[in-house]
Amino acid sequence: MIVRLRSEAIKPRADAEVAAIAKHLSAVRSPDRPGLFVLRSVNPDPLRLQTYQGAMVGAALSILLIACGNVAALMLARGVRRRRDQALRLALGASRRTLVADVIAEVTLLTVAGAAAGVLLAFWGLKAFTVSIPEELIWRGFTEPEWSGRVFAMTVIAVLASVLVASLFPAWQAARTHPAEPLKDNAGTTTGRAGSRFRALVVAELAMSMVLLVGASLIVKATQRAASFIIGFDPKPLLAGQIYVRAPTDTMAQRYRWSAKPVDEVQGALDRIRAVPGITDVAMRGSGRPDSNQIVSDELLVRGSFLFTRGYSVVGPRYFDTMGIRLKAGRDFTESDALGPGAVILDEVAVRELFPYGGALGRLVKLGDRTSTRPWVPVIGIAPTIQEWLPEDPDMLRRDPQIYSIEPQGRQRGWSFIARQSRAAPDIAVTIRRKLQDALPPRSYVSVTPFTRDIEEQLRPRRFLSGVFVLLGAVSLLMASAGLFAVLSYSVGERMREFAVRIALGARRSDILRLVLRDGLELALGGTALGAFGGMWAGQLLSKWLFGVHPADVVALVTAEAILVAVTMASCVAPAIRARQANPVDVLRAT
Repeated sequence: MIVRLRSEAIKPRADAEVAAIAKHLSAVRSPDRPGLFVLRSVNPDPLRLQTYQGAMVGAALSILLIACGNVAALMLARGVRRRRDQALRLALGASRRTLVADVIAEVTLLTVAGAAAGVLLAFWGLKAFTVSIPEELIWRGFTEPEWSGRVFAMTVIAVLASVLVASLFPAWQAARTHPAEPLKDNAGTTTGRAGSRFRALVVAELAMSMVLLVGASLIVKATQRAASFIIGFDPKPLLAGQIYVRAPTDTMAQRYRWSAKPVDEVQGALDRIRAVPGITDVAMRGSGRPDSNQIVSDELLVRGSFLFTRGYSVVGPRYFDTMGIRLKAGRDFTESDALGPGAVILDEVAVRELFPYGGALGRLVKLGDRTSTRPWVPVIGIAPTIQEWLPEDPDMLRRDPQIYSIEPQGRQRGWSFIARQSRAAPDIAVTIRRKLQDALPPRSYVSVTPFTRDIEEQLRPRRFLSGVFVLLGAVSLLMASAGLFAVLSYSVGERMREFAVRIALGARRSDILRLVLRDGLELALGGTALGAFGGMWAGQLLSKWLFGVHPADVVALVTAEAILVAVTMASCVAPAIRARQANPVDVLRAT
């Protein structure tokens, strides 16, 4: 049984807690039911964890800045609408400080109301978010979100910073109001584009949204690449099992060792597994260690050299057929190979190390140094290089030589097995476990799990992070699109007189529609152009999380740009239709 304990203490104190727990378990262990336990700390990768935290903080700040931009645009629009009122107040004796204070007060009310709504939403979504965090992320040092004084302080700081950022430009505009502005005509324009003062804000919002979309696209593509990573065989129909047989002895040193005579037990267990409906084949596998961590071949023996390795795989008959691995040359292990001294199958890396001049089939290998008493065994096959685990990066692919050996079963101390199923049925693993437990000695350990379980455990954090960044990118895109919609709506309202004059002079309504859509497209393309450079920079920061994906991946950039342009152009449709439906008589009469 594996129990994971979590400590909130810093490292020196955490190490002391681990030592105290180990001492306590040693004191309470029952003499009649002894057990073995090991306590160790799980140290996360600091660089990878800091990269993830930095990306999350950067995404949150980007969304906050987009929200501040929307508030600033709103206050700028209100300032334009109220400039006659502000100028009259200045003419009647009001100070510019009063105008600035009014703007800051309005921004503060909006920000506090939004923060309150955000806190309520966080209370509602915190539990769902916490439940969805994979355990693998927690083991790596990911902190589960919870309310605390630090979180409250950060919220207050974020509110104050938002008020400062969102009110800076509107307050500066209010301070520049001139008392002579009431004499100016504020009915509209027929000479150009209104709302040009907001274009920089909209482009900045779209650029930040583009950066988040590029990051989300990169992580999603990296997750898909990791999920489709080819490890050299199809693991889906395979089951991996381990059997721990308790030896019938009373000595503490041997009670929890592997069975010393597993010949009958191994054969009986394999027969029981084969008898389960839906199982087509089963093969034993384990591990061995060469003498002196050296392996020699008849070719290296002449040259006085050897291959250094700490271990090799011990497998049973039909192992490669069960795994679904096609050999490059030679044949698979058979039952007759286990009756003699044994045989070996080398992968391509081991062939290059042991037989640099080629011609490995039929040659001899000794699983030990030159003075070892182990017999020379023939090479009967050459296997491809197999990757049974998902590396953090494709550059970390296995490069160590792999040697597979079949040995007399009497030498084995413990073993595991691989079973191939003809159909996917969730009850097959339970059936195998029950049949084995009924046949093995009491308190023997049996584990049967899908072969892909370890890979799925590695993929779960990636999928979770992909979902988080996709959500953040969607929120930023929604907010940036809302800002673009508001600016275009205001611009159309200011330019209704211009549109009326154009229509009265013979312009087609479709031309008005294209005019507004062109304005929105210019803003969208400007934002994507700036955001593309920021996205490539963000990709460099996320490179530790990108599995086989370049930080400047063209597909991710094009995908993010296409999504941003499509959504922003959709937000331009309503203002464009409003401009197209303008009636020249009504507009000119009203203005």
